Amino acid sequence: MGAKWTDEEIATLREMWQSPIPMKHQMHRLPGRGAEYAFRMARKLGLGLKNRSYSKMLFEIEKLMSDGKPRTARDVFKEIDIELSHARDLLTRLVSEQRAHIPIWRQTGCNGQWQAIYLIGKGESQPKPRPMTQKQRTERFLSRLDPVEIDIMKQRYAARKRKAPRVIDPITQALFGRAA
Repeated sequence: MGAKWTDEEIATLREMWQSPIPMKHQMHRLPGRGAEYAFRMARKLGLGLKNRSYSKMLFEIEKLMSDGKPRTARDVFKEIDIELSHARDLLTRLVSEQRAHIPIWRQTGCNGQWQAIYLIGKGESQPKPRPMTQKQRTERFLSRLDPVEIDIMKQRYAARKRKAPRVIDPITQALFGRAA
């Protein structure tokens, strides 16, 4: 267990938490403490979400998206050197401030997760569609397969589930003293 936090350290942590500068760039202000412990203590103190309104990054995102090309948070993350979660947070902030909007959502991945496409400027944001149920995902998967492949998969599944008769070897039974 780590050393007990002093009142000065807690005051410094509160100050760092309100600052828009990322925690990893401020950890020098808490010598002997790691970033993970600082995040745990902030959660324990109930400080809420970290202020991530790093205005430099907001400006960079707006400058990047000013060409009018729709982008996902992953596209922004790749083109500007910031974390994916930070890019997502800043884009969500732009949408809430009505400086950007979500014209469409698209499905990605094998599970059909919905991904927002952001566009700079005012506009009507589309609500996020409901996630697919397991049955819908299965139907989508099977619709992409050849019917012959589906039959083969079903036969393999049935063979795995079928109980094979237990073969009892008389020599093995005699060896372990269970001979009839």
